[in-house]
Amino acid sequence: MAWNPQGGGQGPWGGGGSGPQGPDIEEILRRGQDRFRRLIPGGVGTVRGGLVVLLLVAAVWLASGFYKVQPDELGVELIFGRMVGTETPGLNYNWPAPIGSVLTPKVTAINRTEVGFRSGGDGPGPGWRATCPRKA
Repeated sequence: MAWNPQGGGQGPWGGGGSGPQGPDIEEILRRGQDRFRRLIPGGVGTVRGGLVVLLLVAAVWLASGFYKVQPDELGVELIFGRMVGTETPGLNYNWPAPIGSVLTPKVTAINRTEVGFRSGGDGPGPGWRATCPRKA
């Protein structure tokens, strides 16, 4: 083995461990747990802990109701599947799922389906008269 921790006390990149050390991950985790315990004394299983967790979940759920409508879209707000209004481009809010939802269709795009003829230029193409004779 190229690196022998018993021989000389040096690491694989040299140095004896007396140089600058990285952050102690265990100490960071321990501090975070202590802060969490101070926030909820008695743990999550207590009434106070349950209320704090419930409030945090409710706040995250309510915050998920924000949505953005792009300039070429229109926001169609639905509550329980029924349309309740439309919104203009920008940041908007509607009830989060499962109560509300938002559809954002593109309103500036032109969707066209041509069946049987082409609608380009001034009228029918030059081959049209040759294939469809006029009645005399």
